[in-house]
Parts: sequence; structure tokens; C-alpha cells
Amino acid sequence: MKLSFDEWEHLYKGRFKELQQKIQVGIEAAERGAVLDAKDVFERLREKMILLEGEEAAEAVSSSVGMRTLE
Repeated sequence: MKLSFDEWEHLYKGRFKELQQKIQVGIEAAERGAVLDAKDVFERLREKMILLEGEEAAEAVSSSVGMRTLE
């Protein structure tokens, strides 16, 4: 789908405004002290990725032998 310049500009401005609003929410949270420790966040993300990788591997093995994984 090809957008006209006006359509593209309208879409861009809308997304830019959404981004500005999200940034403002973050600034306000930081000013209130409602922030998370980056080390903790990344550690939880790493743990989640490991779990998801394990689930994907289990699904691949199960599908290769014609079984379904339980969720």
C-alpha cells in the first residue's frame, strides 16, 4: 500500500504525538520516583527469554514426533 505524502505526514504526526505522550508519562513517573532498576529489568528479561527459548525447543521436539505440548 503506497501512501500519499499527506497520508504519510498525518500518520507520522500521529505516531510522533503518541511517542511524545509516552515520553511524558515516563518523565512524570521518574519525577515521582516510580522507576525500576535497570539491572533487575534486564535480569527478568533474560530469564523470560531463557524460558521462552526452552518452550520453543520443546515445541519443536514435540512437533517433530507428532505430539503437542501442554500449556
